[in-house]
Amino acid sequence: LYSSIYVFLICDVIAKTFKLKNYQPIVSCVIIFIAIMAFEPASIVDFLNISGTFRQSVFFFFFILPVLIPMLYKITKRKRIDKS
Repeated sequence: LYSSIYVFLICDVIAKTFKLKNYQPIVSCVIIFIAIMAFEPASIVDFLNISGTFRQSVFFFFFILPVLIPMLYKITKRKRIDKS
């Protein structure tokens, strides 16, 4: 309940600051920003512990995804062509 009130207040303040008519388009952006901020480490020690995990995930993002994404695109493209 408290988090929903905080999100509403943040969105309302942003809407009033930029003179927007409605605060609702801002809600999803604020929630995403809060989620990103929640994953930040609290101290430098936590950051150094996380950096080991980060090195392992870099392999996935930079070597496996560039191969995986075109393969998935070709598979979905074939399915779309077959349905037409």
